[in-house]
Amino acid sequence: MPHYMKYRIDHFNERFEQSLWPGYMRGKVMSVAMCESSLRWYISGDQGRAVGYMQVRKDYHPKKAQIFDLYEDNLNVAYIIYLEAGRSWDPWSCKP
Repeated sequence: MPHYMKYRIDHFNERFEQSLWPGYMRGKVMSVAMCESSLRWYISGDQGRAVGYMQVRKDYHPKKAQIFDLYEDNLNVAYIIYLEAGRSWDPWSCKP
């Protein structure tokens, strides 16, 4: 495994431990984050509208973007979005 991937996995695991996600969801969340961002918390996509591990879209969640730092709080915001979607992965193009 390349050094950069070990770093990304370790960083993700640390952030996951500090997040609201229940522990048993780690594998699913990691698989979505791997697909969405290659486990890069600092990345933006869709011309800067989607950010972080889970590529949370600022334009789809403007109130959350005002309340939270979508990079630092990305996993927590993603959990809130997941719950609001009825515990569904529908808000993401990548599925676990």
